[in-house]
Amino acid sequence: MIEYNLVDGAGTLGDASNTLCGIWPGNHQDGIIQYNEVRGTHATGDAMAFDNDCCLKGVTKFQYNYSHDNQNGFFEEYGPLFVDNSSHTIPDYDKNAHSIIRYNISRNDGGDVVAGIIPSFFTTSRSNALINNNVFYNTNINTIGISIWEMPGYGSVSNLYDTIENNIFYVNNLSSNNNGGLICHNNCYFGGAIPFSNETYPTPITSDPQFYDPMLALTGSNDNGMSAAYAFKLNPGSQCINAGTSISNNGGVDFWGTRLYVNNPDIGADEYFGLTGDGTLATIPSTGQVICFARGTDNSVHYRIQNTPGANNSYPLAWNALGGAAYGSIAAIKGYGNDLYIFSKTSGNVLQYNRLPYGSSSWDGWKQLSGITVGSKIAVAADPNNYIVICLCT
Repeated sequence: MIEYNLVDGAGTLGDASNTLCGIWPGNHQDGIIQYNEVRGTHATGDAMAFDNDCCLKGVTKFQYNYSHDNQNGFFEEYGPLFVDNSSHTIPDYDKNAHSIIRYNISRNDGGDVVAGIIPSFFTTSRSNALINNNVFYNTNINTIGISIWEMPGYGSVSNLYDTIENNIFYVNNLSSNNNGGLICHNNCYFGGAIPFSNETYPTPITSDPQFYDPMLALTGSNDNGMSAAYAFKLNPGSQCINAGTSISNNGGVDFWGTRLYVNNPDIGADEYFGLTGDGTLATIPSTGQVICFARGTDNSVHYRIQNTPGANNSYPLAWNALGGAAYGSIAAIKGYGNDLYIFSKTSGNVLQYNRLPYGSSSWDGWKQLSGITVGSKIAVAADPNNYIVICLCT
């Protein structure tokens, strides 16, 4: 597993013969590469953010990564046979090994592409890759777009069949050398990108995906740091909401940790949900954060953490699902020992609560207070003896 790394400027100080990528795993089984930021990779050869090469077994998952400004593109993989410079073949461990590439965000990868090379969001000589729920954003005027490049004659694979679904392509242009081998559906194309020729049903979305912060996405100002990817969340009016196709074994969460699925699947790296009802803020001064609780349109409790003004992270973290029904108002309070409590009511009007112990990142789980019927409102307060007083409207 490769996770929570920053790879910045790989190859920048190398010589003219460099062939490298930001993160390049090999000789592994069922690898997981997640929660990494890869930026500024520069080399004569490859120069992608990610590479998955040779001698692999099982399924490699590339998920929840943020890449930007890498010279030649986002991802490549080779196999199932690799030919070295001496023309000796090294057999792959598993000729059926393949990759799942999901819930990643690629911004202007290929922005400094070598003359004559089309920046690629995916280059492969393997088959059966699943590329779903990614955002590929590239409006750099120095490139002609991005491409998928399949090489079916490389090694022992004669035909490639890769699936591309639920992705947003916001690019100047989009091309493929092998449309016949692609299975494409439920994607969004905008910014000049023409849908792949074999994506005919359902009719692909070609309208603006309506990102949360389109100006940040466009200018790339302050695009370093995982928090900058927040610009690519969806606004409420996006046609990408509820327009995707359901995928089994989908990883369980989107790029920001929101559970899958809220309603119907969304297109892109964001599983959007709206908020309804009352929200209650609770502050934890020792951490300099505000925790916001709210009721989602799925009638469950959600929360997110916002750094207080002056913190480096200008964006709130993702909404996280606490589960538990929320049919009416919710209330939160910091109780004895700085433990945090959240209260809501079930669909049967039963009071329930959850506790986050001080210093812990794990909630205890929902507990119902049977026999207590709740009306429309819940209010909580702490008395001088540190008891929590619950006020209910019945």
